[in-house]
Amino acid sequence: MDEREKPEEVPAADPVKNMRTFFPARLRELLTQTGLTQTDLGIQLGISRQAVGSFLDGSTMPALDTLVKIAALFGVSTDSLLGLDPPGDAFSLGRELTEAMWKAVGMLLALEGYADDNEPLRINIMCLRTDIETLLRMNAERAEAIGHRP
Repeated sequence: MDEREKPEEVPAADPVKNMRTFFPARLRELLTQTGLTQTDLGIQLGISRQAVGSFLDGSTMPALDTLVKIAALFGVSTDSLLGLDPPGDAFSLGRELTEAMWKAVGMLLALEGYADDNEPLRINIMCLRTDIETLLRMNAERAEAIGHRP
């Protein structure tokens, strides 16, 4: 085999670099979802707002004990915070399913306003909403039983 036929080597992904990129974005997402401010999070963790800011801008990573506190506070795994969940794992799928179901509930709520004078549509929306709420509850119970929250 000559040089032209050799397959090109793909460099291995650097998990530390990926974590340093992923963590600030994930933390910002969680703060936005919960409505917490940097100050609020700092108080909860017993650290300064500036320390939280340095996590968010990626200039520093939290100490292990702080990372565990952040995960517990938001009800996620440390792997989830660091972007280490393997694609398609049960916990990622559970979170994705939960998010999709909440979006569906939002869409159904928006449609309910149009269903006032359409009885069959109103009944279908109510049935779908009940089914989605049941799935959300079952997913939360499953996650709780195994020690995770989706």
